[in-house]
Amino acid sequence: MPKLHHSGKYFPLFNNDELKLLHKEPEKRLGTANGIREVLAHPWFSDIDQEKLLAMKIEAPFKPTLSSDVLDVSNFDKAFTSEEAVISVIQPQKMNKV
Repeated sequence: MPKLHHSGKYFPLFNNDELKLLHKEPEKRLGTANGIREVLAHPWFSDIDQEKLLAMKIEAPFKPTLSSDVLDVSNFDKAFTSEEAVISVIQPQKMNKV
């Protein structure tokens, strides 16, 4: 399973039971009840300086190299960029469920 790495901690990307950031139902997501403070109170974020974070003073651990070429996909895994594009249409009656 892919892992999200942060300061020596590993956290499963899709473990909603523990982090609840990706829960399908928005009202069950971490932060819905009490906002950003609820998210920052989670133990996984305990070593982050919250004041620096909120003031946007923390340096990003990864900064992708950007190109002026709008077709540049060099920052994406080849597993995705080598797939053939598929056009899909969502029926209007299903749009409210997306």
